[in-house]
Amino acid sequence: MAKTPYLIQQGKTWWFSRAVPRPLQTVIGKKLWRIRLGHDLSDARKQAISCLTSTDQEIELAKLPTARDRQARRRELHYQELQGMPAEEIFHDPSFMGSPDEADALSDLPKSSGKTVEDIVELVVQLKSPAAGTIKEYKGSLEKFRTHYGNDFVLGSGKEDATAFRTHLLSRYKTSTAKKTIRYISGLWEVCVDEQWTGSNPWKGILKHVRDDTPKKRAEMPEAICAGVVALPPRNQALFWLIAYSGMRIQEALGLRGRDLDQKAGLIHIASHPKRGLGNGIKNTNSIRSIPIDDRLIPWVKLISTEDELVFPEFLSAAGNWNTPSFWQQRLKCSPHKVRHAIATQLREKNINEQTIADLLGHSVQTVTGQYGQTTIKAIRQALRLLKWPAK
Repeated sequence: MAKTPYLIQQGKTWWFSRAVPRPLQTVIGKKLWRIRLGHDLSDARKQAISCLTSTDQEIELAKLPTARDRQARRRELHYQELQGMPAEEIFHDPSFMGSPDEADALSDLPKSSGKTVEDIVELVVQLKSPAAGTIKEYKGSLEKFRTHYGNDFVLGSGKEDATAFRTHLLSRYKTSTAKKTIRYISGLWEVCVDEQWTGSNPWKGILKHVRDDTPKKRAEMPEAICAGVVALPPRNQALFWLIAYSGMRIQEALGLRGRDLDQKAGLIHIASHPKRGLGNGIKNTNSIRSIPIDDRLIPWVKLISTEDELVFPEFLSAAGNWNTPSFWQQRLKCSPHKVRHAIATQLREKNINEQTIADLLGHSVQTVTGQYGQTTIKAIRQALRLLKWPAK
């Protein structure tokens, strides 16, 4: 389980604990923030986000040179919370010291949750522990929207703003790129709705009638590809069929150790370990799993079985990176990802449920029912038996 910074356990109780920067201790009036969060780890992690935000704000205020500056900044932050509310409510707020005209001006601004783009990304990282590449996509997508929206507090946006941004993206990028950006943003909003940072997700459904700019191709494995596999050296053939009959990612397969091929138990274990190299080959916690060895894979597993540390050391570069073998594109005109995509398509056509497919491929299921439990090894083994590739 990923550790949450500033979260510690004493007995059965979780606490938020954060040291006050030494130069600011006199202004803030303490050396340590210590806040009781309760006994439930999940709730504690969520509360820790709010604690981190409030302590960040205290640090920001303490760095200002004078008490007058701090008071002005507090007033500004409070006004951010009031903006978008009815003018009458703003004017009668006990902390509002402005005029009726100022209340009208605040009311005309987009409603703000007080949460910035950085706050949103930090929340999702804390709760979901996404891969580095996913975090980069989150940041890039949100930054595009922040620039277009013209306001740091993007959670104040509504359906009209989301639709305008969709039009903006479609006029400047390929449809597939625009849709990917909106899907990342929508995923972030779903987390914010769950955490009650905002009331609704304005991005939901806005891609329903957007057609792709390129026709979808059926994910299948032409006979020519499988025929080309036969012409490869034996170890390269083994790598291809290892992915075709297990659904592993290429980086997961390349990082296998001899001990991960458990022939006695009939399982392939995908685990994180230092020998996987710089990229580690583990995309997220869902990637750590055990996959049954399909009967058709047994001869290939026996071929590559080794007592050495790594099964495929020949594909590890001197710099510590795994290089996707060139035969995929040069000889087969195919990518490992396409093979995984073909596996998912085949299993859906056989009416295998999404949870089983997700547990096989190392994905997460973004539905309520998908959050309960995991598929049994027996169910995954039965699903693998349904895979059919063109005759070799």
